[in-house]
Amino acid sequence: MTGYFSIKETFFEFTYTFLAGAILGLILGIIITQLRFTLRKKGIHDVVFHSLLQLLTPFIIYFIAEDVFHASGVIAVVVGGIVHALVKDHTETLIAEEQLITENTWSIVLFILNGVVFLLLGLNIPLSMTETLENPSMNNWQIIGYSIAIGFVILGIRFIWSYAFSHYEYKKDAIQEMEKPSLKTSLLTSLTGVRGAVTMAG
Repeated sequence: MTGYFSIKETFFEFTYTFLAGAILGLILGIIITQLRFTLRKKGIHDVVFHSLLQLLTPFIIYFIAEDVFHASGVIAVVVGGIVHALVKDHTETLIAEEQLITENTWSIVLFILNGVVFLLLGLNIPLSMTETLENPSMNNWQIIGYSIAIGFVILGIRFIWSYAFSHYEYKKDAIQEMEKPSLKTSLLTSLTGVRGAVTMAG
């Protein structure tokens, strides 16, 4: 936009954003998980409190990474989530009631966020399409061609992943009576499995 671009500056900025986000996610994930574990040891087993803390954790990690350290909040949250999942399995014994509440709450939150993303995309796409189609410097058939090509690339990636992963699973569980993966099954999986906000955004 400004006509100025530096590969060196961009590389260092990207590296800092990524690495700082990952390190912060690791540290904050361990701290929050340890906090939950300590509270349990102290006898605080309130299901609603622990569910609320779990719900707030990704937002806390995101805002600390983004606003305080200007790192990638998304990377921080992903790493924090992985840490939480790994550490939790070794240190926590989840109460059935808490697990039930947490899973149901996350399902509702996920449903709402997916709905918001689709709503925002729905509001944005018609305007983007109108501006693109009315732009005299762009050929409409070329734009349609790009759209189709991108769609095929996404489906192609899904097909390769589906086929490779099903072969991996088949070889790993060779002892069990698992049906041998075929091109037809992988094709059907890649065509019918496309859903969700990430796919829509893509």
